[in-house]
Amino acid sequence: MSVGKLIRELYDAGERDPDVITSAVLDKVLASEDPRDALRSMVNDRVRMETRRLVRGLERSVDLRPSTATWSNPATQARERLLKEAVWVPGYGRVAWGQLTIEQHQRVIKYYSIAVAGYQQSIAKHMEAIQIIQQHPGALCLDDCSPRGDTEAKGDTEAKGDTEASDLTEEGTGNGTARAGEPAGAV
Repeated sequence: MSVGKLIRELYDAGERDPDVITSAVLDKVLASEDPRDALRSMVNDRVRMETRRLVRGLERSVDLRPSTATWSNPATQARERLLKEAVWVPGYGRVAWGQLTIEQHQRVIKYYSIAVAGYQQSIAKHMEAIQIIQQHPGALCLDDCSPRGDTEAKGDTEAKGDTEASDLTEEGTGNGTARAGEPAGAV
């Protein structure tokens, strides 16, 4: 059984605690005939996520236009480093930045546009939640706005408080998670 399938099964069965899911996955992996195979998959996913994050940082900092500056110019060196980095292209696999064709760039744009649309939908849902909470005097969360008068679920949200900046790092955003047809954390 794949790690992703096991996570989905636990989630579908109602488990939401990441620590409990992690323990169940590790128990299953370590009990398997070849734990290295399952661990390889998990480590590979993490490596892809981290290398994608590193390439994304380079993408943000590099001017793609060819420079007339000398090779010793840091901007020229950064551009050359980026052109050698590989990105995942739907239908092609990993391709070096410098080798990407117009059609491949378009595929990457389409792929990322789908991901961005998903984030935009999540942002809209959170904005809607804020509006609903604001419409209910004294409400601190959506559970406080329940037409059922249900107060059982309130306990978990009251202690959460402020979100630290570290919770909003690149790693915490979910970036690099797999989409349909892409290996998890594809670069």
